Amino acid sequence: MLISFASTYLAWELGYETWTRKDGVMPALTIMKHSVNDDIMIKWSDYVYTKSVVHFKRVALTKIEYALLVAIILTKADAADLSSEGKELLYNEFNKYTKILLQYNQRRLGLIEGAQRLAECSRLIN
Repeated sequence: MLISFASTYLAWELGYETWTRKDGVMPALTIMKHSVNDDIMIKWSDYVYTKSVVHFKRVALTKIEYALLVAIILTKADAADLSSEGKELLYNEFNKYTKILLQYNQRRLGLIEGAQRLAECSRLIN
């Protein structure tokens, strides 16, 4: 999840329409080149590498929102092998960072608009 999120953010931040690594390589073009007659692969490549950037362009995250969303991703307690104490600790951290993101946006945009912005940001990671 984190790699997908970070790669999409990087492409948006660099002004590209599709995932692009820092060295300028576009994974979508590589896949499309090697699966010329495979319509399903081309469709999924477009969905994963290009359509995801569209959502980031629409939301236009601030650097603070991005950092808080990374923290939220890293504190999701959905791993099967975690102890109940570990899951509870991660759950508490998840709630803490979500609350910080909400408060940040409410200070910036107002109560209702801040809550709406939290929902927009959350859709990027869910």
